[in-house]
Amino acid sequence: MRELIIVAKDQVGLLAKISKILGDKSINIDSVSVEPVGRDAMIHLVVSQEKEAMKLLEDAGYKVSASDVIVLKIEDQPGELAKVALTLAESGINIRSVLFLRKEENKGLFAVKVTKPEKAVEILKDYL
Repeated sequence: MRELIIVAKDQVGLLAKISKILGDKSINIDSVSVEPVGRDAMIHLVVSQEKEAMKLLEDAGYKVSASDVIVLKIEDQPGELAKVALTLAESGINIRSVLFLRKEENKGLFAVKVTKPEKAVEILKDYL
């Protein structure tokens, strides 16, 4: 899975504009995170149609990049996310970002971006 990262001038209505562009083309936003970085905003999106969304946003003048994320299914119990994070840390893998996608039955689905994705997939195979 891939996430889109948009860096734009932080302004009122930014998320409204971006979500309208996608919604008008029936592209669903599965997960979103928005944070200010100085005078800019950094928006992380996981969408139903990544390539089409990226093109639409770029055509609208937004700076967009995409990066791979690993989708993990983590038990919905206290301490489970800590186990995953500790496993990665002990293997020298840095977590760059975590997005909660949704809950399925008794598990949370998380999109995780890490520094060594191939190694992370190998050691976290029980969570895939």
